[in-house]
Parts: sequence; structure tokens; C-alpha cells
Amino acid sequence: MKKRKVAIISVASYPRIGGMTTWMDKIASSLSDEGFEVTFYALIEEYEEKIFQNKYEVKPVISSMQYPKLLGQYIPKLIRWLKLNLFFLFRDKSIKDCDIIISDMTPGVFSLASRLKNRYKKPLIVIVGGDMFYETQHQFYAKYLHQLLEKLYKGADAIIVDGYDHKENLVRRGVDNSKIKILGHGVDLNLYCANPDSKPFINYLKSNGIDITGKRVILFFGRLAKENGVDLIPDIVKGIPNSYSIIMGKGALYDELKKRIREEKLNVFLTGAIEKGLLISAIGLADVCLFPFRKIAGISQVITEAMACGEAIITTQAGAIDSLIIDGENGFICNVEDVEGLRNTLLKVLENKELKLNIGINARKTIGDDWNLENVKKEYTKIIDSLINCGVR
Repeated sequence: MKKRKVAIISVASYPRIGGMTTWMDKIASSLSDEGFEVTFYALIEEYEEKIFQNKYEVKPVISSMQYPKLLGQYIPKLIRWLKLNLFFLFRDKSIKDCDIIISDMTPGVFSLASRLKNRYKKPLIVIVGGDMFYETQHQFYAKYLHQLLEKLYKGADAIIVDGYDHKENLVRRGVDNSKIKILGHGVDLNLYCANPDSKPFINYLKSNGIDITGKRVILFFGRLAKENGVDLIPDIVKGIPNSYSIIMGKGALYDELKKRIREEKLNVFLTGAIEKGLLISAIGLADVCLFPFRKIAGISQVITEAMACGEAIITTQAGAIDSLIIDGENGFICNVEDVEGLRNTLLKVLENKELKLNIGINARKTIGDDWNLENVKKEYTKIIDSLINCGVR
């Protein structure tokens, strides 16, 4: 039987780090496992061959260019996307041989994928991992960009989102409800196992001069950005006795956090970016995972990964988290920016081992039942087979 060919176009590709990158990689790997022939067109700034040790073919399309500063930030972006469009439309036409196109939701990529869909008459799926309407609302060109995005969404054959908030937002903007599918990222329960071995991360801490013996460990991992509420963590954990907090990741707030931790001599360690094996080991070490989000869209992948490892999660009412976590049953949900409420919940979990254990058991069961990667793979296959069989709308 001839393999079905999938072309994925995305800026969310390694070496870029983030939830969307992990999701797109997971989609490509899952489809390869399910027997699809996958080509990932990675629109990246730099290329390192060692990064791309994947189950699928990666075609790096280098998009970095140097321009005089007097051109500002917008003209170079426009030139970059014009060149990428010309590349796909006239230089590399291999995408015409695919059976279906998958794109991320960034405007440049989505627009390019839509153009290729129409040119080659291929079905198009867009993966929505963020709210571009919200993220660009203060740009001077927001009105026109949002009109373009609405047109693109209406023209896509299927839209995959990870939370009901995404779906409701798109339906309000006139997108056909029937083409929007809520589908989780999927978690590999073998990789994110119950109670991971904490020794590798303990050794990593010791190599950095940190001894957490007898300490209760509070863990955050993810992008260090204001919307993730990571700047609230020093205030939340301040005064919690016999504790040590670990903040893992990179982002805009890294330097600010590093300065505050140093100046206030906080029991907080900032690791920076870290490889996946150490991350999972850190989850195994943690007594509780803290995610004080301000504004997210859908369900954050860091939540599902920590839950899969059987961790007690404390987070906020942001995005579609309440569709995953039942407060007090498989995790805890506090109000956004409620520092006192988050601290009190932390203390409650840290001081009650039986509660922590039961929450962790329920958390892993939730992921196993509803977010198991094996089940998600089958859902992707159903959606893609259906679109290939139906053809372009």
C-alpha cells in the first residue's frame, strides 16, 4: 500500500524551544509512527544537523537575513516572507506531491500554507497553539491582520486546538464549528513515567553547589514570560519554611529573575534551558509543581507532562485548564495573580503527604485516560484520512 504523504510547514522547529515546537515535533513523530511519510519544512534561523535526529524527514529552509537597522522590524519580516513564498512556489515544488498540508497558526506560515493549498489543491490542517488575535491586538496593523487570519481560518479544511477557549474564540469570529477539533498534545506515558528517577537532577544541583537534602522542592518549568506568571514565584514561595524552588527555562524575564534572586538571596535556583532527561528527573524530585499563569490559550503542555509523572499541580484559572483539572481532585486551581491563595495552597499540599500522593495518582490517571499519546495518534490518523478521502473543500 502506498504511503500517505504529509507536508508540515512551521517556524516551530528545533533549535527553537517552546511548547509549540514540542507539539509540532510530536505531531510529526506520531504520524510517522502511524505509517505516514512525513516531510517537515522547518522555517528556521539556523541549521545544526545534529538537532534533526528524527523519525521523519526535515527540510530546513533557512530564513535568517541581515538588514540595516533603519529598515525597522517590519520591512525585513515582509521581505523574509516574500522570499519564502517564492522559494516554495518556484524553487522547491516537492510539496505538490504530498496528500495533505499541516501548518502552524503564525500568520506568515498560515498564509503561505493556504496559498500552497489553493495552488496544488491539497487539504490543509492548521495547528493552533496560541491566540494570535490576543498576541497582536496592540500592533498598528492588528485590524488588517485579524481580517486576514479570519479569512485563513475559514479557508482551512480542519483546525486543531487544545482547548475549548480557542474553539469558542474562532466560532465567535465566524469560523465553522464543525471543522474545529479539540485534541490534546498527547503525553508519552513511558517517557513521562510515574515517579521518575530524581538522582540525575540531584547530581546536577550538586554540580552547581546546591544541596537540597531535607528541603521541600517547588518546581516551575516553561517559558519565562509575564503571561506565565513566573515573576510571581519569588513572592509566592517567600516565607515557606524548609523549601527550595527551581525555575527551569529561558525567556524575556530570565535576567530580571536572576537579578532579584541574587539581590534578595532567595532559595530559588534558575537553571536556564535544560535537556529533557534532566527536566523529567527534576519533576521526579519535586514535591509540587507550581504554574501561576496569567494568560494562556488552551492547555499548557507543561501541566500535562507534570501530571503524567504523578505530580501535584498548583495553577490558575487560565485558558482551558478547568477542562483538565478538577480543583482538589487531580490538582489545584487558584485565581490569577492571587499570590496569597497560591501560597496557602502550596502550604496545604506540602504539609499533607497523603493529599499530595492522592492528587498525584489522580493526575496521572487523568492523563492516561484522556491525554495518552497512543490515543491521540489514532485521532490524528482519523482526521487526516478523512480529509484525504474527502479532498479539498
